[in-house]
Amino acid sequence: MEILCLQQHIYLLLRAKKQKIKTEIIHSSSIFTAVAESGLQLYKFGKTASIPKFYPNFKPESFYDVINSNKKSDAHTLILIDIGLSVNDALSQLKEITDRKDEKLGKILICERAGTEQKRFYYDSFEKLIKKKFKLPSCIIIPGKLHFVEEEALRMLN
Repeated sequence: MEILCLQQHIYLLLRAKKQKIKTEIIHSSSIFTAVAESGLQLYKFGKTASIPKFYPNFKPESFYDVINSNKKSDAHTLILIDIGLSVNDALSQLKEITDRKDEKLGKILICERAGTEQKRFYYDSFEKLIKKKFKLPSCIIIPGKLHFVEEEALRMLN
């Protein structure tokens, strides 16, 4: 088994996978190195946002402003999910905003238990993913403009 540091390019992992070379990823203590295993290039991430739990009289949307700002620069958006909020609740809150603004998100990425041996990455349309159940901890990524290597890596996730 060959051990790769993920700070080397995802290209090495893709090559190893194609050649059926078993690899193991050792993460640092950052969610960024864990989500990089999805194949998205870290330097293409914009600002990170957190989605808070909505309450009847408290529904902040500042995280959505971060998504739109990152979209304008073709950057990916990492969305952290508030403690006590399930992934599906976070997606429902995101849907509430996009419905009201009459906007669509397209394909998104859910990183479930990133950085652990039980990690799973789900890349699909927002409409399909909102119907799935996810385990915690998880985070959401709204991809920006994808490089062809990122596209290949995301195809290999499914």
